Amino acid sequence: MPTSGYSWLRGAKGDVLEGGARVPAMAWWPGIIEPNQTPTDILDITNLFTTAARLAGATDKIPGDRITDGIDQTSLFLLGEGHGRRNMMFHYSGGTLGAIRYADYRGGIVYAVAGRQEKGRQTELVMRVLPWARQLNEFETLTRIFGLDPNAKQYRMKIGWQPEDTDDIVIETRPLLSAMFFLGRSIEIPEELRARKVAYFNLDQNDQPFDWSMVLGDLLTIHSSSTVPPEAQTAVYYRDYWYFIDDSDIKSKETLSMLYVVFALKAGGSRSPAPVLTIPVE
Repeated sequence: MPTSGYSWLRGAKGDVLEGGARVPAMAWWPGIIEPNQTPTDILDITNLFTTAARLAGATDKIPGDRITDGIDQTSLFLLGEGHGRRNMMFHYSGGTLGAIRYADYRGGIVYAVAGRQEKGRQTELVMRVLPWARQLNEFETLTRIFGLDPNAKQYRMKIGWQPEDTDDIVIETRPLLSAMFFLGRSIEIPEELRARKVAYFNLDQNDQPFDWSMVLGDLLTIHSSSTVPPEAQTAVYYRDYWYFIDDSDIKSKETLSMLYVVFALKAGGSRSPAPVLTIPVE
């Protein structure tokens, strides 16, 4: 929305508030796109590149030597509301991450002064819930489980064990390597490798392979095949087998994309100490 325009949303172009992140979008294709639709699915500008490539039959022209941010949203344009393939967004102001959206929930990173101004600034992650979303059963469940004040304007996300107030959501994060370990349990190990006991797998109380979907749900599913998978979003060949994510498995593709983002944030978030050089002198 332009800064001089009128909107019921806060913010304008250039910031990460709703008025800056939400802009009008229209698609017109007579005979192909059903008219008079008002879908509420998430659509990002980066999706237009991959969607246009799909509709033009030019997906083979998309560079394969880098990560492509855009998701093919052809299904949303052709089938309408509910067929969008993106439920998560990261909103940046310049090069600074300012907000994270997942479905109908949005967390904003706001700046608060720590003590006096000269002490610097600290970031605080907060979650704001849209007014209509407060009427959902999921919101009632969230406030009940975490003991939150349902009337609070926003909720602060904190690392720790005990909340200090009824607007605090206290979480304990899992290290990235630990998350990778658990997600690795979603690999379908070929029976031949199980029989040879050359691959690690857990057993349940009946000495059967443990069903990790009871823990991971449908977050990630990595199939295995002795032949090249025909419809794979990504595939790796190892020890005579192909391990791959099916191109139609949206949940697994979202999890993989999230891992890409976490790795990128991790890679750029710390500085390595300078090497120590010892020189013998007399």
